[in-house]
Amino acid sequence: MKTKRAYKYRFYPTPEQEVLLSQTFGCVRFAYNHILRWRTDEYYKNEYKSEWADRTVVEIDRFFPSSKRCHACGFVNESLPLFTREWDCPECKAHHDRDINVAKNIKTAGLAGLACAATGTGTTV
Repeated sequence: MKTKRAYKYRFYPTPEQEVLLSQTFGCVRFAYNHILRWRTDEYYKNEYKSEWADRTVVEIDRFFPSSKRCHACGFVNESLPLFTREWDCPECKAHHDRDINVAKNIKTAGLAGLACAATGTGTTV
C-alpha cells in the first residue's frame, strides 16, 4: 500500500531576490499593458478610418458559428472539427472551403446586423 504525501513549500525571498522578482514581474506587466494598448489603439484607428471613408463598422457575435454554418442553406454542422478545411453540407449537398465559407457568413451576418440593427446578430459601432 502506497502512502500519498503532500508537501507545502513556502518561499521567503531575500531582499535581493525580492528586487529581482519585482523587476521580472514588472517587465511582464509592462509588456502586457503595452500589447493591450496597441490592440485598443488599432481598434479605434480602424473605427476612425471607417468614419473617414464613410463606412460603418459592424461587430458580430463572438460565438456566431461562422465556420460551421452553410452559407447556402443556413444549416449548422455542430460536429465539424477545426482541422477539417473542406466539408459538404448534409442538407443542400454544397461543397465548402472553410475559409471562404467563413467570409461569406461574416459578410451576411454583418449586412443583416446593418439591415435590422439587431444586437444579437450584429451591432453597429
